[in-house]
Amino acid sequence: MRYLLTGLLFPSAFLLVAGCSEEHRPEQLLSGVAWSFRETAANDLQSFVEDVYRYNDEIGYPIPPSSLESPIGISAIAVRYEYHAEHPAVRSNEVEWVTEWKEVEIRSDGASLSAGEILFKIHQAAHPYLKAQDHSYFEGLSIVNGSTYMGLPVYEVFLGS
Repeated sequence: MRYLLTGLLFPSAFLLVAGCSEEHRPEQLLSGVAWSFRETAANDLQSFVEDVYRYNDEIGYPIPPSSLESPIGISAIAVRYEYHAEHPAVRSNEVEWVTEWKEVEIRSDGASLSAGEILFKIHQAAHPYLKAQDHSYFEGLSIVNGSTYMGLPVYEVFLGS
């Protein structure tokens, strides 16, 4: 039997839900984790997770120990995020800003993803696009109901400024 944590990493609220059917997928993941995509990330998962704990401690929102390393019962998800990119304007020599969307497949290196592994892989994919954005602060993931990418449920990244 597989288990999912809903309200994952919200410091005092963990709810175990059996199964992984569409109606039991957690609505939110990593809702109590803060991170800045402006940060230069470590190249390995363990160092990255230590950096995330330290970052949350520094901003006054500590994460319970071992929360980022615990498997959450999901082996793969898709994640989408938005960013703003410069494009040449069609009718002038000026540049216009356009909202772009990226979708990324996040798969476990083991049997089940951990919260730290999800954020690490999002950071690896999104950092080049988000490091200079106004909205570059990770504030959690929320499921996009009815949406799939490569057969996986899609979670949207909440970004703050």
